Amino acid sequence: MKNLLYLFFILFLVSCSQSTNLFQTKSFKFSGNYGHVITKTEFPEFFDDYSRTQLTTFDKRFSNIAASYEKQNDLNDTKFTVYLYPAGSAHNDRLREEYFNSLQSISNVADREIRVTQNILPFEKDDYRVNGLTAKIKLDSTTTSLTVFECGQWFLKYRISTNTNGLNNLDSLREKLLKVFCPIELVKNFPVVPKTSIHIAPAVLADSLLLGAIMGQALEESKWVYENIDSLEWSSGYPSMYLESHSNALKYMIEWYDSNRTEFSPKYWNNEYILSIKKIINSGFLNEYLMDEYAALLIYSDDIQFNFDKYEEWKHNHLPNFNLRKGYFYLMCPVPE
Repeated sequence: MKNLLYLFFILFLVSCSQSTNLFQTKSFKFSGNYGHVITKTEFPEFFDDYSRTQLTTFDKRFSNIAASYEKQNDLNDTKFTVYLYPAGSAHNDRLREEYFNSLQSISNVADREIRVTQNILPFEKDDYRVNGLTAKIKLDSTTTSLTVFECGQWFLKYRISTNTNGLNNLDSLREKLLKVFCPIELVKNFPVVPKTSIHIAPAVLADSLLLGAIMGQALEESKWVYENIDSLEWSSGYPSMYLESHSNALKYMIEWYDSNRTEFSPKYWNNEYILSIKKIINSGFLNEYLMDEYAALLIYSDDIQFNFDKYEEWKHNHLPNFNLRKGYFYLMCPVPE
């Protein structure tokens, strides 16, 4: 398996704050290395040539923490902040949602169009694997590197900024951060349970044929994960980054629909979602469409070939406004008590 290396796209978001938490953000001082109250993750006072300049808590329990670091007399003006905070319920879109919320936050502060180069960042240690999402954002003379890891019951995020002279240091600094603020250690100590529960949207219940097809899709996706993903990788969160899991599930859904359609009233036969998926599969562009819908943030095998030029032409002519991700179901991993 390998991940798509880079996608270039425009992101311009002007929505309001991403949090409804009424707690007033609070900066505080601490002499020496600071230990996170729940995970015991240590935020050192000094990191390489950097000094910790600020500690911030975003909740009363000091569970949602950020530590900021700077280097004195740095010609590159490189700064970074490490964030550690609860990840909430372990549903299948959790990592993507948090990653795009973080990009949205950067866009809101900039109050302008931002250009993003992004990719999947796998990290492996001691037989564990964590898939993170990372982006580089160029704003005038400053470049920001954003990386978000789903670490079982916690999110770990790095945000690094530097001027044009320090661009070569972004990736090397992130590698150093991975060694000190390690996502794998969080997964080891605070995993999710590598099992799946299926949750169906209430709107689906009114359409018996759609309900059967969506249940088949969800079960097939879960089956692929059970058969192909190691439980140690699954411990970080539901493994939803794999192209094949989505394509197999959609193909199975259409097979089930075609095999069972005549057992249901004809009033259910013309469901737009089902027929659009069937049209995509018959076109031969299912993989391209999935990459399009998931912003190319999917892991795929070496033998898969894409033809995005022909796909874009086909999409424009046959399926200009269809949205694959309608939220008909989600998959959830239990979190230990």
